[in-house]
Amino acid sequence: ASEEIFVIVGVMVPPSNVHQYE
Repeated sequence: ASEEIFVIVGVMVPPSNVHQYE
């Protein structure tokens, strides 16, 4: 379930923010 959320967030936010989540 949580994995799906990360995928959605990665698609919605720009690449610059993706580094912060990872």
